[in-house]
Amino acid sequence: DQDVSASQELPIPEGCFAVRAHAGGSVWDILVNHQDEVKQGQSAIILEAMKTEIKVDIHLPGIVEEIRVKKGHLVNQGEVLFVVRAA
Repeated sequence: DQDVSASQELPIPEGCFAVRAHAGGSVWDILVNHQDEVKQGQSAIILEAMKTEIKVDIHLPGIVEEIRVKKGHLVNQGEVLFVVRAA
C-alpha cells in the first residue's frame, strides 16, 4: 500500500513519540483509534509472526495522533506503527 509506505518516511511531530514494532510480522489487529487517549502499558497493536501473537504496548501516556499501518500490513522491526502526542 503506497500510502502506508510513504507515511513511514514522515518525521515525528514535535511533542510526539513513535511506537515502533519490536519484531517483524503482520499487523493482526489495531486496538486503538485516531485521537484515543492511551495509558502507559496499554496494548495498542497485535502483530503476528510465525503464528505467534506479539502485543505492542504504549510506553508513555498520550493521545494517538497518527496510525501509520493497516490490518494485514507487513512490518519490519523498528518500523513506526503509530505516533502518540505525549500527555
